[in-house]
Amino acid sequence: MDSVLLFSLLLIAVAIGWALGVRSGKSKASLRKPDWFPSQEELLGNHSEGFVQKLLESSRDAETLDLALRIGRSLREKGETHRAIQFHQNLLARTDLSQSVLNDVELELALDYFHAGLNDRSENILIKLSVLSAEAVGKPALETLVRLYEEEGEWQKIVDFHDGRRPAFEGNLRRSVSHAACELAIEALDSGNYLDARKFCRKALKIDGRCARAQAVQGDMAFRHQEPREAIRCYLKAIELDPNCLAALLDRLIVAFRAVGDDRGLYIHLKDVAPEINYIPALVSMVEVQAPHAGFDAAVDAYLERLSNRPSHYGFVACMGLLARNNRQLSESQLRTAYDILRRLDAKEPRFFCSHCGFEGRQFRWRCPSCNNWSTFKPFTSRTSSLSNFKDL
Repeated sequence: MDSVLLFSLLLIAVAIGWALGVRSGKSKASLRKPDWFPSQEELLGNHSEGFVQKLLESSRDAETLDLALRIGRSLREKGETHRAIQFHQNLLARTDLSQSVLNDVELELALDYFHAGLNDRSENILIKLSVLSAEAVGKPALETLVRLYEEEGEWQKIVDFHDGRRPAFEGNLRRSVSHAACELAIEALDSGNYLDARKFCRKALKIDGRCARAQAVQGDMAFRHQEPREAIRCYLKAIELDPNCLAALLDRLIVAFRAVGDDRGLYIHLKDVAPEINYIPALVSMVEVQAPHAGFDAAVDAYLERLSNRPSHYGFVACMGLLARNNRQLSESQLRTAYDILRRLDAKEPRFFCSHCGFEGRQFRWRCPSCNNWSTFKPFTSRTSSLSNFKDL
């Protein structure tokens, strides 16, 4: 009797397990995507109206919604901005989407408007989304809003928005705000409003203490007030914060140093920075400043030594221009150095190119390894593109 009861209980357990398995299978089947649903690759390449409509109607689970957002983004990136706008507007009209998904769709719609030049519409959405704490929506909305204001030259709006949402501005966003304040300072300076110019420079430095541009604008302000020493101090501080800004400040720095008759000071400061960033016009200026005191040949020797350490076509052509302007020739030892520089530059240059695809190489090939076409390799007769940077010397 006990064995019969045990056997009956076992049969009941098996039956229950089978029933639960069938129900689970049906439940999973109901969650599967419809038979028409393609792979992600097909999804991003299929933009027909019928397909997009089917996608809009079926986007319910998280994975399908994510793919729907991707196809909307793909439409925008392919230049079909108006279709992307319509697509995202139709998604927003759905009543079965969570607020989180709606926020994602609104962000995409704002980007659509931005790319279509409908900045007012984009701005309204971005302002609303930028206050959200969600990292996936609030931060990109804020970044896009700042970019929109930058393109429109709405510098004051950027500064005002920062003042109202200071904790949200970090890293590159803070840098953007400091440059917006600098733009306002330059506008004030150009209109003769030195009080506002100084105020905006201070604001820029308060937002980003390493804002080299704010120091440069203060230097411009000092120079306009006939205070060349203060201008020099500000320019040098800017270069200390960002050595690369020497490219923007070189001419002003030279004028300021010469206004106080301090060629030696100019040379010392250029010597500290110019070789580090290898800014050729600054290295040429060092020759021009050094030549009257150390002699032209000694100055050119120093220039060629630096150029030999970091060879460049730009530097070599600049050297030739320097010689031509001063009606000078290279000495025998200088010629050997110049030849060595040219030889090292030439070692990096291609000898042949494919006339079909543009592939470049130093060896002749009957068959191009890039496009696989035969008899398309030709020798370089000139390389005008490499000289385009020297046309203003």
